[in-house]
Amino acid sequence: MIARRRRQAGVDAWTHRFRHHFSHTWLDRGGAEGDLMELNGWSSPQMLRRYGARARSARARRTYDRVMQDQHPSISSVRCRLSFQAGSKIVA
Repeated sequence: MIARRRRQAGVDAWTHRFRHHFSHTWLDRGGAEGDLMELNGWSSPQMLRRYGARARSARARRTYDRVMQDQHPSISSVRCRLSFQAGSKIVA
């Protein structure tokens, strides 16, 4: 059904993208990994790593910014300047 509707609408949508999106959103919003495994019917943490890997670095950067912002309001601009000066590839 999804493939047919996807073709009719001319949209690039695949069922596994829904699963990836759900997994990323769940983890990004602080959902527990064990709960995500249960909801998706996974018995192996390997599947958790596989489905969570696509946006892992983006989640890590947002978490870093959120945690450090709570500590010091201007930390993001300081991190940006230090990263630029050090030639790092970190992008705020």
